Amino acid sequence: MKTQNKTSESQAMQDYYDGNENHPGGAPTKYNNAVLTTAIDYLNNFKEHGQNVPTIARLAQLLEITEVTLYQWAKHEDKAELSYTLDRIKQSQKIELIENGLASNYNSNITKLMLYNHGFSEKQQVTGQIQVSKVERSIIDVTPALGHEEIEGETTS
Repeated sequence: MKTQNKTSESQAMQDYYDGNENHPGGAPTKYNNAVLTTAIDYLNNFKEHGQNVPTIARLAQLLEITEVTLYQWAKHEDKAELSYTLDRIKQSQKIELIENGLASNYNSNITKLMLYNHGFSEKQQVTGQIQVSKVERSIIDVTPALGHEEIEGETTS
């Protein structure tokens, strides 16, 4: 019986994070039209919210929820507009980073780090060919240099 309660509790938690109507405590989900309105306003006015680039983390903070909840809500077909808005926030972030990074308005290391989340990476490509035509091994007789004389095929010291 205890296992069954744990299963229903974990399902209730999942339902809450998925944006279903009730969470384990019985309160309704926080998702409503105001969430979408706030997300769109943040996308269009992120600089007025004190941000150089828009972030999902800051939107979650404004909504007083977690990023996990935002991403879970965005998975639902009935919340497609929220999903679209989150994608536009990521796109806007990428554009701001590229434009301000190229203009040297942002720290290049931080810009590079943030652009990594958008699929960018630093690569070094080595192009060129090395040709080895022939390697020879030569044996040099150093016997005369050591003071040894060669007499008819024999050496003496």
